[in-house]
Amino acid sequence: MNSHCKSLLWKIIDCGLTYCPLKGNICHPIFQSQGCGSRDAFHIPEPWNGDIEHAPILFVSINPGFTPNELYPNLSDHYWVQQALTGFVFDRGKVEDFFENRFNNYYVRWSTSQGKSHFSVRLTNRSNNDIPYKNVHGYWNYIQSISDYLLHRSTTPGQDYALTELVHCKSQAANDISEACFDVCMNKHFQEVLNVATNLQYLIVIGKATKLHVAKFLHHDNPDKYTWYSTNLNGKDVKVLYADHNAGGGTVKKFAEL
Repeated sequence: MNSHCKSLLWKIIDCGLTYCPLKGNICHPIFQSQGCGSRDAFHIPEPWNGDIEHAPILFVSINPGFTPNELYPNLSDHYWVQQALTGFVFDRGKVEDFFENRFNNYYVRWSTSQGKSHFSVRLTNRSNNDIPYKNVHGYWNYIQSISDYLLHRSTTPGQDYALTELVHCKSQAANDISEACFDVCMNKHFQEVLNVATNLQYLIVIGKATKLHVAKFLHHDNPDKYTWYSTNLNGKDVKVLYADHNAGGGTVKKFAEL
């Protein structure tokens, strides 16, 4: 990860809005949705997952889902912090490694069998008969299928594709996010996230709400779903496609041929 990418990663993490969980703050509902009870236990904003600098595919969705007890950066878990003169601070190298290499079969395990992918996240506390991983919802399985379809081969998560979101904080449900929160988070970060995706060839926008915000940002006037749009991003021709979320019946079978 180059210095510019690291700088942006920490800019997103150090956003400040969710680290000041006061009533009236536009991000307060997200803080509440995690049920963490304290600032130190809050799962920090998720800049992206994967090698965003080199991956040819970037998926954009609403915001990351929240999994209680996931091994995920926060100040209350000493795995992520180190003692300094001012108290506990993040082990920056460990946090940077987490987001760039999240799919390295330690933080997230993944496998493919019978043409289907299976993802599970590592837990901080062993549970379920001492099994340290928990299966996650189908979103990652869905985008794995899309990536395989686009590149005509079995793709590697985090290398062939990366993930990012319009709102970078994790919540229990998308309903926890206000329109003001969308506007602020996109205005602060989205263009810069696209800027660090220097090898980008395909931008896949997932979900109805994501489509509305990204289409406005890219000046796509009421774009059709599952249709490719050639868009100049950072001086490169990038293919953009708007797709359903998997929970809404999304399927790679609807994708138009390039």
